[in-house]
Amino acid sequence: PRIPLTALAMAAMPVSSARPSGARVGVCRVGGGARAGVRTSAAASSAASSSLDLAGVSGGRVYNFSAGPACIYEDVLTTASSEMMNWENSGTSVMEMSHRGKEFMGIHAKAIADLRELLSIPDNYQVLFLQGGASLQFASIPLNLASAEDTADYVTTGSWGAKAIGEGKKFLKNANEAASTKSSGFTSIPATSEWSL
Repeated sequence: PRIPLTALAMAAMPVSSARPSGARVGVCRVGGGARAGVRTSAAASSAASSSLDLAGVSGGRVYNFSAGPACIYEDVLTTASSEMMNWENSGTSVMEMSHRGKEFMGIHAKAIADLRELLSIPDNYQVLFLQGGASLQFASIPLNLASAEDTADYVTTGSWGAKAIGEGKKFLKNANEAASTKSSGFTSIPATSEWSL
């Protein structure tokens, strides 16, 4: 059987093209790694208000335009902070509770229900929460959704797509590159009519 495993990579927007006039590039440290962002100052805020919505940016917080972790609305952080010590009067934080306990199972069920509603996921599909980042998923998808004899189709639109098909080739008889935009510098996504399926 042929499994449609399309790997699309999104190009990161260069910070310089998104930077409002008067703002300076800042760094947001996440998980020990530096992430580029735009740090605003009082002078930059007034100068930039017409080109970038800076509402809610305070306390030297950074707009994070990089891949991976991104900035979160402050009201969401405040709610998460207040619930960190004592989740809904359970006497424990989410990070300390049993992953089999009724409190966590309630969180899990609500997360699935919210995703189903937000993304219109039908009941005949399962919602899976899997550990690992994008690179791990490049191996997990062919290992879990295909057999070694299957064919998987990949559309390579950047370095992440190239990594995905590379992992697919390790586990599948045929990891088919249905389309690639490498020759044009990964600046577009080919029309589906051009894919070799």
